[in-house]
Amino acid sequence: MKESNHHYKLLSFGIVDCIGVLDGLQIPAHLPTKHQSRFHNKKGILTQNVLAACTFDSQFIFVYPGWEGSVEDLHILRAVLDDPNQNFPQAPKGKYYLVDREYTNTQGFIAPYPGTRYCLHEFRGASQMPQNAHELFNHRHMSLSNVIQRSFSMLKTRFPILISAPQYPFHVQRDLVIATCTLHNFIKREDGVHDWLFAACAEVCWSSGATVWTRGRRTGIAALEFYAYRCCC
Repeated sequence: MKESNHHYKLLSFGIVDCIGVLDGLQIPAHLPTKHQSRFHNKKGILTQNVLAACTFDSQFIFVYPGWEGSVEDLHILRAVLDDPNQNFPQAPKGKYYLVDREYTNTQGFIAPYPGTRYCLHEFRGASQMPQNAHELFNHRHMSLSNVIQRSFSMLKTRFPILISAPQYPFHVQRDLVIATCTLHNFIKREDGVHDWLFAACAEVCWSSGATVWTRGRRTGIAALEFYAYRCCC
């Protein structure tokens, strides 16, 4: 999708000052037994938690891997903001990142309304369309912020080593996340129009429940992963 189309989408949703989306990503990890307890996430799986931010053209602008899977996303964000050495790209005054329900509203970050429908699947069907201003905001918030889930999906589809918990030292597993995000950005900038995975993403319909197609053919694993992320919260 061309940058002008991203800009049009933001304007059509009444969003003019949003610079990107921020979220956490759980990556399967391999660790010695003595360190495993801290890396079990909510599902009991050994993972490292990665804080990431991306733009609306699916390029990562901040990646901080290596956190224990048990650490909450909000805690990681606060730690990053409190540490100037992390060089987090702060939103300029009057602008902001979109964040999900795991975070809270604060300067530079806007979360959805709590206690209100948010997931795209909750708005499927004519009878399920937004009924008030809060639901409309949440629907638009989720439709736009879903770009980071599609970016995560592309990253794991292109680099399956990220979901295989390779038996490397943990610092290597951590650095793999940074390396793959860097390659992701490079491919996007140099060949994003012709690359098969970005082409698949470009065919995603922004309406809820869309199925992924790429120039007339189904995309196998990528299609399944994209569809899963379209439907999740």
